[in-house]
Amino acid sequence: MVAVIVDDERFVRRGIIENIPWHSLGIETVIEARNGMDCLKKAEEFQPDILIADIRMPKLNGIDLGKEIASRYPKCKMIIISAYSEKEYLKSAISLNVVAYVEKPIVISELEEAVKKAVSKKREAENIQEENAAYRLYEDVLSQKALSDTAGKLLRRISRDTAGYAVVLISSRESGLKYRELKGQMEGRFAFPSISFFIYQDLLPHFYVLLAQYKGEGSFLKELTDGFEEAVRELEGDIFVSIGKTADSAEGIAESFTYAQWGKYFLFQRGFQSVVYAGKIHEPEAYRIKEEERKRMIGYFADGQRQALLTELHKLFEDIRANGRIYSEMDIKHGFGELAEQFVRIERKGPLSKMRVWEKVFACRTAGELEELFDRIVDISLPEDMVHNIIVKRMILIIVNEYADQNLSISYLCDRLGISRSKACGVFKEETGKTINEYITEYRINKAKQYIYDNLPLEDVARMVGYYDGNYFSKIFKKVTGVTPTSYRRQAWND
Repeated sequence: MVAVIVDDERFVRRGIIENIPWHSLGIETVIEARNGMDCLKKAEEFQPDILIADIRMPKLNGIDLGKEIASRYPKCKMIIISAYSEKEYLKSAISLNVVAYVEKPIVISELEEAVKKAVSKKREAENIQEENAAYRLYEDVLSQKALSDTAGKLLRRISRDTAGYAVVLISSRESGLKYRELKGQMEGRFAFPSISFFIYQDLLPHFYVLLAQYKGEGSFLKELTDGFEEAVRELEGDIFVSIGKTADSAEGIAESFTYAQWGKYFLFQRGFQSVVYAGKIHEPEAYRIKEEERKRMIGYFADGQRQALLTELHKLFEDIRANGRIYSEMDIKHGFGELAEQFVRIERKGPLSKMRVWEKVFACRTAGELEELFDRIVDISLPEDMVHNIIVKRMILIIVNEYADQNLSISYLCDRLGISRSKACGVFKEETGKTINEYITEYRINKAKQYIYDNLPLEDVARMVGYYDGNYFSKIFKKVTGVTPTSYRRQAWND
């Protein structure tokens, strides 16, 4: 195999090349390129199997390079290296043949694991191509190309006495499931001997293509649907089945494949353990959260109305699942990703900002998983045991987000919220049992404990929690904990 390392910093390239055991991983040739354009030139000569590329590079960035490589060498597996996680990059990378993301600064062990994964994916694809003659059928017949000799022989063999065909797409949550294993599982549980399968694992992760052929009388569709429903009930693991339009001749296989592909969008909406006949559906519709719904949910989040927000979210997801229409999965993810981003903006530097919500949204495989993600977002931002007074909620949110600001004080909070000092102190004490200054001090010292345990210099710890006088920080820390920061660190490490 050939791997290409693309980064505009030479010491990064050399560090990767010199610290990965390439030959033991099955990679014979490693090429380095200084930018995207340089990589494309070298790719013409070496035809890479694995591409390791930084996102931010001059002349041609990693995403645009990935698109070019994917179009020229579709079997090449890509590993993205980046210190960035903006939504634009995640949106762009979602359609590429990316097998892993590695963050900077690079941890060699993580990159080595990513390379192992890419090699494994590459070998798996090669084994499928070599062992399964149905690959040619998929490439030629389903794509309506001229038949290769291999596909022609296979089609002639399976067409004898065949009364009907249907392309079936099966998705398994288990990524390691082998195509022969799946074929055996299906045929072993299928109650109708008149139906048999030829199978090919698709290039998309977790998806398998089955060509069902029918050699009998009666209802092909009924037997096919009943058989898959029975198989899905009995099989272990999560399975989704999309049955394309049935055809009475080989010429209809390509059309059946198109319908089955549309049907796979129902996986996202209905979830696993479902069987869908996609012979009567059309292309997915665009999806958009209505503006009034979006504004309502943002208002509920900003006002701390947990239950109202959850009710609105669950109503949206129920409509996506139950109304019978088929929507673009990417549209749904974009819509809810933007909603999550609005929540992050309201919180500013709160816990959601560390959650990488865009990445988690795009990782969801079903609407149910996306709904669970938003339940988690609400639990993190608006926990059930959160104080009820909205003024106190807002003060705590500011403290949590801005504890490192040395200007954080009662006056600062009152100015931000537009309330009097007496009112702020009164409602805060009544709701929490603590004064505002006590709460700020306790929160800062608890954060300081975390940083001290991480072995950061004490001067840095003091600044990180809003104290720019090291001596004053030590005095406050000892007052709250009973020990100095140095003693606390020594005790924590000994424990």
